[in-house]
Amino acid sequence: IRLVGVFTSHKNMQSIVEYWLMEDPPPTPCGYCKQTDDGFTEGVWAHKMTCQDFQDLVDRGCQRSGKYVYRAVMDRCCCPQYVLRMEVADFRANKVQRKAAKRFNNYLLNGRVGKPSSDTKTVQQSTDKQGAASSSSVHGSKEVNMDTNVELPSSKPGSKGDMGTSTSDIPATHAAPAISKRVKPGTGPDPSKPPARKAKVIRLERKAQKKEKRQSSGADHDSNKPSPQTKDVVGQSSTHDTCTPNPSLEELLALPDPQKCVHRFETRLVCTSPPSPEFKATFEESYAVFKKFQMQIHKEVEEKCSRKHFEEFLVQSPLKLEESCPGMPCKYGSFHQQYLIDGKIFAVGLLDIVTRGIVCEYLYYDPAYKFLAPGVYTALREVAFTRELCRINPDMQYYCMGFYVHSCPKMNYKKQYGASYLLCPESFHYVPIEKCLPKLDEAKYSKLSEEAVGDEADGPVAGGGARGEGEEEAPDGEQFNDIPVFHNMQPMAYSECRLTTGDHLDPAMESYVKFVGLPLASRMRVVPGIAPF
Repeated sequence: IRLVGVFTSHKNMQSIVEYWLMEDPPPTPCGYCKQTDDGFTEGVWAHKMTCQDFQDLVDRGCQRSGKYVYRAVMDRCCCPQYVLRMEVADFRANKVQRKAAKRFNNYLLNGRVGKPSSDTKTVQQSTDKQGAASSSSVHGSKEVNMDTNVELPSSKPGSKGDMGTSTSDIPATHAAPAISKRVKPGTGPDPSKPPARKAKVIRLERKAQKKEKRQSSGADHDSNKPSPQTKDVVGQSSTHDTCTPNPSLEELLALPDPQKCVHRFETRLVCTSPPSPEFKATFEESYAVFKKFQMQIHKEVEEKCSRKHFEEFLVQSPLKLEESCPGMPCKYGSFHQQYLIDGKIFAVGLLDIVTRGIVCEYLYYDPAYKFLAPGVYTALREVAFTRELCRINPDMQYYCMGFYVHSCPKMNYKKQYGASYLLCPESFHYVPIEKCLPKLDEAKYSKLSEEAVGDEADGPVAGGGARGEGEEEAPDGEQFNDIPVFHNMQPMAYSECRLTTGDHLDPAMESYVKFVGLPLASRMRVVPGIAPF
């Protein structure tokens, strides 16, 4: 059974969707555990959709693939998928994320990911002036060992064709002789000095001493000490004033001086719906990166990486450009965020900029740049972009990272991002992920919020029309009477339609309202049967 609906939204824009009701939906292959009999989804096919309507569906557990807006049948599928979003104002980069940002800046500065030294820096800059930078920026630098992230020695000045040759490739007869260092005989350790200890043990002892000293001094000066909630200029708590504060996200992502860099980095936001001239000009290059990513990272066959699949999966979008808040640098809609090194695309993020933040649908990158941790770095960039928009429009406060699957090891990285929340599939509350993980350890599918639908005590409720009060209970026909529908191509209320069809409740209508929520369905006109388009 198919329903065609028309959402009415602000600014006289409309969303046109189709909904299929299948009493016994066929199983689909699961992309997480690779089982072929336990992947169940339900959704709508959207011909057009406003950004507000899509935001409300995201807050009901949906994501999109092309024009298909869907969610998993959580209590039936093998790998339940929970929407994960982050409050960008409270985000703080952890140690791994800070290292990824520093590694990226080191690569821009020196063509390496390790800590630069003065002598190798001079050699790298001289070779870049001779044209080595252009060859090392495509498909990975030959000056970088992809496995160990350590710079490999280059050939001697004047030699040809030996740039980037590793020591393992040099024959033993031509390798430099090992330099032996003569060790003078001694009398053993100095008995007047304490025995040697590992540096890690010493650091731990110093840290414990500092902590004890702060606690003892804090007991005597509690009245003069500022509140722990007071923030300093870099956003850190005042209780850490004795330690070196971590840089803010904006300071962490600050690019080095371009005149001192051997590689040039830039980002480019291009609209995909409708396709902008910039997107059309870079389509082939972006598709080539996607194809390499799918085949090398996801091990897909070439037939599944066609241009048609790329367009249907990552280019087509039901969202149309809409005017955003005054002062914002972009409109609402679907975009590709392109990341470039030396003018060539190495990563692309599919972003939906909607009314309450940014939804990241997908990311693909050139596998040759895997050593730069592009997944971590681009996520930090997108969080910073969301924070920039939030400073202009306070409603843009969330960064959605798509689905989190607790039973999939590849998803473990998502729970390492601070200030994150998971959406409860039953009450549609967002719950701090720290509270959710113990429940998911016990069962893959779990009600994350203890509160009932509509109770905001446990966490923030999905905004706008996403709450859908009452639809979790068995809905009766009375609450559907005011839903506007088309019957025999005539607009009418659903109550009038039921009189002409024998006063029975259409099961497709009941299932549809449960899927999108009653507040969203009340802004919609539905047409039972085959659509005229």
